[in-house]
Amino acid sequence: NSDQGHLSCRGNTSKMYVSATTTLNTAVFPNPANIEANVTFNGKIGQTATINVYDMSGRLMMTQKMSTKNGMNQFRLNVSRLANQTYVAKVITGAGSSTSIIVVHH
Repeated sequence: NSDQGHLSCRGNTSKMYVSATTTLNTAVFPNPANIEANVTFNGKIGQTATINVYDMSGRLMMTQKMSTKNGMNQFRLNVSRLANQTYVAKVITGAGSSTSIIVVHH
């Protein structure tokens, strides 16, 4: 299943740092994010990538699409209007999908 990956976490109750490893090699920075979060992933030219950001109750908070290039691609997410909490970001491409955690802290 392409949704499976490895998450590693470190931090305390006020700040959490998370990285995800999958076939898309997804990374989120800065994490926690204040105004903008960057989500990078590996892609192939000519594919469409979608990122969906969900709150912890599963409600879709934002979505973006982009055409990918070969190699590293990046979504820039404006998180300034999101509440301080933890979100799930799912990147979906023709090559698979990857789920990462984004912590918003203003």
